[in-house]
Amino acid sequence: MKQVSLVLFGLFLLVYILPLGYLPLTIPDETRYGEISREMRASNDWVVPRLNGLKYFEKPVLGYWVNAFSMTLFGENAFALRIPSALSVILTALMIFLLVQRFSGQGVAPALSPAIFLTCPLVLVLGRISILDSPLSLFLTGAMICFFFGCMAETGARKTMFMVMTGVFCGLTFLTKGFLAFAVPALTVAPFLIWERRFKDLLKTSWIPMVTAFFILFPWALMIHLREGDFWNYFFWTEHIARFVDPVNGQHPKPFWYFLPALIGGALPWVVQSPAAFSRIWKEERRNPLFRFALCWFIFPFLFFSTCTGKLIPYILP
Repeated sequence: MKQVSLVLFGLFLLVYILPLGYLPLTIPDETRYGEISREMRASNDWVVPRLNGLKYFEKPVLGYWVNAFSMTLFGENAFALRIPSALSVILTALMIFLLVQRFSGQGVAPALSPAIFLTCPLVLVLGRISILDSPLSLFLTGAMICFFFGCMAETGARKTMFMVMTGVFCGLTFLTKGFLAFAVPALTVAPFLIWERRFKDLLKTSWIPMVTAFFILFPWALMIHLREGDFWNYFFWTEHIARFVDPVNGQHPKPFWYFLPALIGGALPWVVQSPAAFSRIWKEERRNPLFRFALCWFIFPFLFFSTCTGKLIPYILP
């Protein structure tokens, strides 16, 4: 395990970290997120995002805070803007390792799982550019894994602790990209608990993450409302509802099947082995809660994103 860990860490440094500062920033995404963060530092206004002095309401504020902090450490350069995405990838891989080691710690599975994740082309590409999808995926992964740890906890105190951590990650997800913080976990957790016949837990455990997430996001949500009264109307209706249902006014309209080739290409070469692996796992592991949770995590968010009218390839990363 130590040897495998060293190899994975070396792979991460070589493939993810070293190239960050050498390629020019891409237009429009990287330059946009970098400029918003730079203007936050210059204006010392940490509540209202601005791009070229104009209010920018498409995303919440956490991603810009992280970029601004990175600029403070490393300067205003490409490396500073991209290192949060790369670190998000390695932390996500670490979470996957901890999940598999705890609940399926047999053979090479704990080492192979993060290795597969780190070498998927979609993860590799998005982990080396400055957009919000890798941090978003980190926080969503944290929320999902903490919830599963809580579900499997043997004591009430541990269950409560993990449910609070789930809420913390949901709050951070919301501050990164909005209401996906609640949609993706709900679409996974509800089918999983129903499959496990844990109907009481649908209500008993959900309130702790919701309350915790509220306390995480409330301070900035209130400040932006007091400063910019039209923010929530635009952010909720235009950036979420219209993008989901409106093929005319929504952004990036794509057909229902759009994410299928994105998934296949983004998971090469591992997707080639998936049919054979799945048939065996279904026979041997279908009663395993970890397998059921992972399957719900894959199917229902995938259908949700496919149903959404507006689509971009990075959306599928979580």
